[in-house]
Amino acid sequence: MFHSTMKQLDLYLHGERTAQMSHTRIRVKFSNLNYHLYNYGLSNSPNCDECNVPETPIHYFMECNKYSIIRNDMVTGISDILPTANRAGRISLNILLHGKRELSHNDNTKLFDIVHSYIRRSGRNP
Repeated sequence: MFHSTMKQLDLYLHGERTAQMSHTRIRVKFSNLNYHLYNYGLSNSPNCDECNVPETPIHYFMECNKYSIIRNDMVTGISDILPTANRAGRISLNILLHGKRELSHNDNTKLFDIVHSYIRRSGRNP
């Protein structure tokens, strides 16, 4: 158990600091996404400025029209690591936020690099 926990911690500390912090904030539900800000009384609306639906982590990563091009790049990259992800048509938010236990540490760091690239390219800095 300790070994697994240390690997998870190492994974959470992986990557460029700004993207790593944004990724962690989404994971702990204290990000700059409007849904989180609204829940803490820091925004007048939980909705996405682009789509006018709640800007949840699922919306940000999987649904927002504004990020369709970079989302396609993210899904393509992740499909190289998880070949069944593309056939399933959906990659779970849990995998994006925490990695996948069945993957090697190296593949999980690649996964996090892809997620961090999405965060940087979105310019959203959640």
